[in-house]
Amino acid sequence: MLFPEDDKARKMVPLFAYLTRYFPKAHREVTKVCVVNNVRYNPDRAPADINWARGKSPDQLGSALRHMMEREVDGKVFETVPPDVAKLTGIERVYVLAEAMWRLGAALELEIEQQEAQKAQEAQEAVNAGTEVELSDERCTLNIPAREHCPCPGCAAWRKRLGL
Repeated sequence: MLFPEDDKARKMVPLFAYLTRYFPKAHREVTKVCVVNNVRYNPDRAPADINWARGKSPDQLGSALRHMMEREVDGKVFETVPPDVAKLTGIERVYVLAEAMWRLGAALELEIEQQEAQKAQEAQEAVNAGTEVELSDERCTLNIPAREHCPCPGCAAWRKRLGL
């Protein structure tokens, strides 16, 4: 799950306020990058049916740095969208800093997923070794199809499996 179950902890993640009060124009521009790249990397999908094609361009930090250097060193503000993509989307150019922001968001998402997977693996190894596992109120955000097998100590399914 994306948010904690605890009411107080959930209110400490004011996502709507963040998206509407912090950088709403920047988020709009990053969304345009999503649409343009969706056409490029997912041609079978509708342009606005955005989906991150994770394996097609994995150098997140290198690409983010390149976009920042294009802006800072070369003075490039926009990148022109290929005409065929512009025709489908109506988007003719995107900010290079929006491209950098997208790449940094992708890098952060992957980092979070890696940390969550590591935590889950450590919990599973502890249980396999017969070590007592400390349970938390957090919910797992891993995309594990069979939730009853999720090793995350915060999952309700995990608690049920342990008889808690």
